[in-house]
Order: sequence, then structure tokens, then C-alpha cells
Amino acid sequence: MSSAMNIALSYDGWNETRLRDMEVTAKLFYAKSNATDGYETLYEVKEPVQSYESLHIDRVTYSYVWVIVL
Repeated sequence: MSSAMNIALSYDGWNETRLRDMEVTAKLFYAKSNATDGYETLYEVKEPVQSYESLHIDRVTYSYVWVIVL
């Protein structure tokens, strides 16, 4: 989680000063995506899972994604 937050925040140029008085949250979701329908979160992951690897079925990819909210 902390790595995902650091990557997301540094990518958009956020720093400690700009984040002052703001709440930052990170949640892990299981999501599916494909070229025609785009991206959709399916559910929030609240417990450790056996494998965090992406799964490809036909033209759909199922993967774990961090959602960072300021």
C-alpha cells in the first residue's frame, strides 16, 4: 500500500506541504478490464489473497488495483 501511495502521489507532484490538512486513503480492489468495456472495480479486497497476479480470460483481464483518494 505505501509503495502504491508513493508512486501515485509523486506522479502527480504531491508532497507533504500540498497534502497538509488533507486525508489520503488507499484501498485495494479486484477489477476487470478489456478493450471494449474499459475498467470496472468488482469488490474491495479486505483480506490477504493467495496470489495477486493478474488473470487473463479470453479478452478480459482481472487484476488487483490500488485506488488512492485525496
